[in-house]
Amino acid sequence: MRRCPECGSLWDDTDSFCRRCGRTLSDSDWVDPNQASPQEQGRGGSLITLLILALCVMLVVPMVTGFLNPVSPTPQHTDLDKSYSWTVPGITDPSTQAHTFSISLTIDEADLNAANSSTLPREGSAFEQSSSTTHAVSEYVVVGRTVTKLCDALWKEYSDFLSSSTQNMQRYGNAESFANYLLSFVSNAIEYEDDVVTHGQGEYWCLPVESLYIGKGDCEDSSLLLAAVYDCMSTLTYQDDRVFAPADYITGACIILMPSHAMAGVSLSSTVSGTSVFSVMKGGATYYFCETTAPGWSIGGLHSDLYGANAQPFLGYVSTYV
Repeated sequence: MRRCPECGSLWDDTDSFCRRCGRTLSDSDWVDPNQASPQEQGRGGSLITLLILALCVMLVVPMVTGFLNPVSPTPQHTDLDKSYSWTVPGITDPSTQAHTFSISLTIDEADLNAANSSTLPREGSAFEQSSSTTHAVSEYVVVGRTVTKLCDALWKEYSDFLSSSTQNMQRYGNAESFANYLLSFVSNAIEYEDDVVTHGQGEYWCLPVESLYIGKGDCEDSSLLLAAVYDCMSTLTYQDDRVFAPADYITGACIILMPSHAMAGVSLSSTVSGTSVFSVMKGGATYYFCETTAPGWSIGGLHSDLYGANAQPFLGYVSTYV
């Protein structure tokens, strides 16, 4: 066979010219009929080159965009089971015998992942109302499945403690003691640590389930957790023949924001007596200050350096159950 060097057409050996383009054919144009023409070879080479280029683009572009716009990897949670044990010296009266409480909690992984992917700004908020740019403090007081399970465990532990003796029931079967018990749990469960150390930035508001998972946080982290616990307790009406229902004692919660400090607040079914008991009125209810940054505080307590004008708080969150 002869192949036309001009257009690549194949002709018989007897043909002296290309019938397509008219070019004269010679013996030097003889080829194996199974061999691809130069044009076909060129097209094949070009196709391979394009495939290689496309493959390179598919591999390189994601790497470049990932470098310019890094995406945080999905957190891998491996330690969702928590055990807590803490000692309360007399609960309300330091002169009485201390008691050690113990509970276990499994953090709901879906609950934790939802918190981690929350679009709430982690710089926090000091506004009561939400808008397109600001968020109410109440949006950070998320109860969820984990906090509800926590409240069930805390209530059962305290219920068993009261039921263990008539003396315990008489001395600690009241709203103030129960609120102090819950405060003592949070202040022991969440170790105080500055956001710069924990998160590498000056301000980072954790949602309650995140604080439980990390086990560390600063004033607003532990306060948001305690407010969520108080808020959840104010809705729990179950009881048995031995003890109270949590909602009989805890009636609401709030967050108290001060210059450079945050505290939880709790409203109770009874009045807290004593001197130097700090509280604030909101919606006709009294909310007692709850300092969460260190163990040993009772409700109504306040750091001495916060006395005076700074003790006039801005209430950013009040439970809907008050």
